[in-house]
Amino acid sequence: MSALRTGVCPSCDGERMVRHPAGFVWLHAMRCPLLAAEDATKAADHERMQRRARTSWARPATATELALLAACGVTGIDPTTTVTQVTQSVLRRSWHGVDLDGDGAVTS
Repeated sequence: MSALRTGVCPSCDGERMVRHPAGFVWLHAMRCPLLAAEDATKAADHERMQRRARTSWARPATATELALLAACGVTGIDPTTTVTQVTQSVLRRSWHGVDLDGDGAVTS
C-alpha cells in the first residue's frame, strides 16, 4: 500500500477529496479557472461515454489534470488518462501506476 496523496489546487487552494468514488475530485473555489477546465473535461468524458457506448477508455491527460496531479506530488508519469464508468453518472479517472488514495488500487 502506498501513501495517501493529498493536494491543494495551485490556483485556488481547494483541497482534493480523498477516497471519493470518482477518484480525482477537488473542492475548487467557484472562481477557480481549473474548476471550469475540470468541468469541461468531465462533460466531454460523459459525452464520449454515451457516444462510444463503452465503460472504459483511454485519452491524453489534460494540462489541468497534469497540474493537479503535480499538486499531489505526482510527476513524470505516462500522460494517459484512463476513464472508467463506475455508475451511470460517475466516471473515475486514473493514471498508470498512480495510487492517489493509498489503497493499493492502481491502473495497470
